[in-house]
Amino acid sequence: KSLAHIHKSTIIIKKLSREYLRKISTAEEYAQAKKFATEFLGRACSVIKKMRKSIKNYNEFATTVKEIPSLKKMYTILIAGVPNSGKTTLLNELAGTKAKVASYAFTTTSLNIGYFNTKKNEIQLIDTPGLLDRSFEEMNRIERKALVALKCIANTIFFVLDASETSAPIEIQKRLLERILELGKPVIVVISKTDIASDSGIKESISVSSKLGLKFIEKSRQWVERLSELVDRIIST
Repeated sequence: KSLAHIHKSTIIIKKLSREYLRKISTAEEYAQAKKFATEFLGRACSVIKKMRKSIKNYNEFATTVKEIPSLKKMYTILIAGVPNSGKTTLLNELAGTKAKVASYAFTTTSLNIGYFNTKKNEIQLIDTPGLLDRSFEEMNRIERKALVALKCIANTIFFVLDASETSAPIEIQKRLLERILELGKPVIVVISKTDIASDSGIKESISVSSKLGLKFIEKSRQWVERLSELVDRIIST
């Protein structure tokens, strides 16, 4: 409706322009020509003022549309976990992207997309907003978007488990992981922040993954290669 109104208004202004150009060109005196020019400007400005709401609506809609990610029809892995667990960092490391990383919760306000190649496949990666361990009704708009994405888009999920517990206690992360498993998608646990985590934190993270029967990767030597092999294995089966 906004575009139609803008288009219609443009046609009206063009019509007025042609009408008054004819009047001005045939005017016998300067004062008469000036009068026609003033009349044109007044009528054109009136049309433009009526367009303000439509222009505002269009600009708002355009901004919203730009935020919608452009997804390819290919094997897709979503990166999930609690806020500040290292999801965006994982995307950067795998896809070589430069998504913004901040040190406070709920920093990812849209889906960041990247791509990486395993030995056999090209993978689409999506970094989701951080999810907290609470019901759908309690989630904010950003969290709900992420949950819908997990259900509808993901072929596989990378769950980033923060062994340092600087983002959340492992028990809370475990409860979220259990909820994500209910989606019925293959899940690979990526244990993050091992460089600052305690030995007990790393052991507990491994224990959580093992008890849930999940494949896990520690971010240490050659972890990218091992992660790629796991993905290729899942796709082949």
